[in-house]
Amino acid sequence: MALCSLHHVIDLDWMLEAYRLTRKDGAPGIDGMTAADYEVNLEANLLSLLERIKSGRYCAPSRRYSRDFSTPGRRARQRARLRR
Repeated sequence: MALCSLHHVIDLDWMLEAYRLTRKDGAPGIDGMTAADYEVNLEANLLSLLERIKSGRYCAPSRRYSRDFSTPGRRARQRARLRR
């Protein structure tokens, strides 16, 4: 039997516990929102996220990073973009 979805396991209590376990001192997310900003309306934000996840409308934002790909004979800096 293959695992297809975890929608039946995720609920508001699970999301609240997941939020409680995350680091709050990190940099803002790709959307510019900090943990403190998110926590102002935590329950409403988590309910909205949960509804988008369960309906299939949630799409995680892409991440951007910069990495130096130079080798001893080549000095070049390239920007790489990860997409989901």
